[in-house]
Amino acid sequence: MHASALILYAGDLEIVGLYHATPSGSTEMTPVKAIADKLAQNFASASVWTLDASKLPEKQFAFKGLGRSKDEWRAISGDSVSLGSEVLVETTRLIGEMRFLEVVDFDDHLIDGNKSWLNEKLFEGDKLAKLQSD
Repeated sequence: MHASALILYAGDLEIVGLYHATPSGSTEMTPVKAIADKLAQNFASASVWTLDASKLPEKQFAFKGLGRSKDEWRAISGDSVSLGSEVLVETTRLIGEMRFLEVVDFDDHLIDGNKSWLNEKLFEGDKLAKLQSD
């Protein structure tokens, strides 16, 4: 985590939110609440996004958003999230191709330092590669 903080600092970047998913499909934020609270301490507009697996088969926007208001997390209205149809098409394609299995997270990097959690090559050879370099 320290290394990622240094990279963010050097690049003048901030962590402004997080997303998570559970094998059970639960949308409870309890497992990440402590991390989310710490983010909110450092960035007042922090948000938390939980994958709602029940929406995946319906090809709908499948994240439930929470934003910090005063001292509690409140749902972000679905109306305040804009998402183009192309995003859903490409996301459906990537899920169908099981590309999520190729994602290297920071835990993977800690186990094997040769794995890059920045995922620079994730879309190599894919039409989405040009978006990653923009």
